Amino acid sequence: MLEFPSKIDLDKQNSEGSSAVHPNIPLTNFKSPVNAGAKLEIQDTVAGDTPLANAAYNNQLEYAEYLLKLGANINLVSPCYCAPLHQAHLACSLSMLMLLIKHWADPNCPCEDAVTGAPLQAELTAHDAKNSRVDEIVDYLIAKGADVTAEGGLFRFTINAAAFQETPTLISRLVNNGATIDVMDQTIVDLGGDINSWDEMGRTAAHWASQPGRSQHLRSSR
Repeated sequence: MLEFPSKIDLDKQNSEGSSAVHPNIPLTNFKSPVNAGAKLEIQDTVAGDTPLANAAYNNQLEYAEYLLKLGANINLVSPCYCAPLHQAHLACSLSMLMLLIKHWADPNCPCEDAVTGAPLQAELTAHDAKNSRVDEIVDYLIAKGADVTAEGGLFRFTINAAAFQETPTLISRLVNNGATIDVMDQTIVDLGGDINSWDEMGRTAAHWASQPGRSQHLRSSR
């Protein structure tokens, strides 16, 4: 079919939003539409993922190397799952992370969705302390310039994301690299939560904040 490229729309997308270069297919088959002129950075219509993002998510190093060699945009962000570097964190693949950063992936690439945040936050929220690679990946990202104080994502701050499901050792490592412990997550308030609303017992946020005896929590709820 590719012998007649003028009659074929190489970038046509199916009902699921994928083009010929989105599915998980053998590399030889993948190269055929690309070599015939299919767009490298076409985004599917469901999540906005590019072929490079799919390769990162599926930990397909050969596919990623091939696309990067052809000049695929390494920092193109999808509205759902962010940049390829964020996708690599879902696979918890240090090899893929190293490949992407070697080709100038931004270790602080922001993500505008409500969950993911920066790549470092993506790693901490995607995998818990049982995954032995998390510490190694966090160390690598910090060594490559990841900002441990960056804000974004579900927990707003990197140290909050770490406190969610990581070890005290990893949290200490973040603090030793500049993370601060006196940060507060304002997500509920920012999304319109009413600080003066009360529960079924008639208690407001101020009542609950006063119970531990920590004045800073009470002040933040005023």
